[in-house]
Amino acid sequence: DELITRSATSWKEYGERNNKYFYNLVKARNNQTTIKTLQDTDKKESVNKNEDLMRVGRNLYMKLYSSDPVDTNAITELLDNIPDQNKLPTEEAKLL
Repeated sequence: DELITRSATSWKEYGERNNKYFYNLVKARNNQTTIKTLQDTDKKESVNKNEDLMRVGRNLYMKLYSSDPVDTNAITELLDNIPDQNKLPTEEAKLL
């Protein structure tokens, strides 16, 4: 909204003559929103090439949203150690 307001004001002031002003606004905004480097945790290094940025970003989200294996033994052990007075009665447990 601020950019639109500024551009409208500037448009009235400078008209079509001053395209350089608008180009510089777009360029500055582009620089603010561009990811220039990422840390590759697998290789312990920073990357800045587009193909490396894409690879590191993709790997990050693949790891982030992948499922971890479930340790059923740990779950069983945890549930077996719940005291009986803290467990639901069988009838209520069946309703779940």
